[in-house]
Amino acid sequence: MARIMITGICGLIGRNLARALVAKGHEVYGIDLVAASGLPESVRYHQGDIADPGLGLDMLASMEGVIHLAGVSRVSEARANPELALKANVLGSTRLFQAVCHSARKPWIMLGSTREVDDLQRRGVFQSLQDIYALSKLAMESVASCYARESKSSLLILRFSDVYGDPEDQGKKLLPTFIRQAKAGLPLSIHGSSHGVNFYFTHIRDVTQAVVDGVNFLAAASEPVHAIQRVWDAGSPTDSRGLAEMILSISRSHAKIQNISVTRGQSQTDPAIQELPFLPTVSIAAGIQELLDNI
Repeated sequence: MARIMITGICGLIGRNLARALVAKGHEVYGIDLVAASGLPESVRYHQGDIADPGLGLDMLASMEGVIHLAGVSRVSEARANPELALKANVLGSTRLFQAVCHSARKPWIMLGSTREVDDLQRRGVFQSLQDIYALSKLAMESVASCYARESKSSLLILRFSDVYGDPEDQGKKLLPTFIRQAKAGLPLSIHGSSHGVNFYFTHIRDVTQAVVDGVNFLAAASEPVHAIQRVWDAGSPTDSRGLAEMILSISRSHAKIQNISVTRGQSQTDPAIQELPFLPTVSIAAGIQELLDNI
């Protein structure tokens, strides 16, 4: 079993992944900005900011792998605070990659990124600061690739999309908000800004399994690998109205859909990059029913 460090371990993906890796016998270390919560007792946790030059990263010397999930992970948060997004996603990540690749052990790197990068690459150009989130993640991926290639370290980039399914994830995300509104009989509000926007909801169990599979893939590699996996089902998009209608149907809620009030754009891949398939097992309908039963 491996000794693995997870940055951003207290987030939605991080805490679920920590439980899964510990259950498989791995020794898990974690770093996050917030106080530890919901983690297995065996996790060795350190509270801190990887972008902080005062934070020591000496523990990397003993790691076999690093799963990097820390950083700004919401489009709205990045748009509201571009400086924070660049500091966390680019500068903090660069500091981590540098420490990883200067380590004598050369641990493999698994990098959590976003589908927004695909959207940006499909358009070919960025149009405004509204793209700052995707730009910060694209820069993060590019820096990781440079460090991995020069140090001959293994790198797997995972691009996530609209992860849901954890009852503990009670923030302002669209899907859990709609579920709470439907259960309370409140109107499900659809804003004009979401018109034409497709979501690719991916259940946390499928995401966690994809990361665990990635750990096995990297651990089994006999030589450095450089790969990418798009962790969402491209064949199952839904817009905000379709999601609202689905939740109302499954929950048998009598709540109404309310319109409150404009479109986001095949990505080009480095031919030297291997791409891994992703096969989800939890349908959006099944995931919504599970949340209805637990929220």
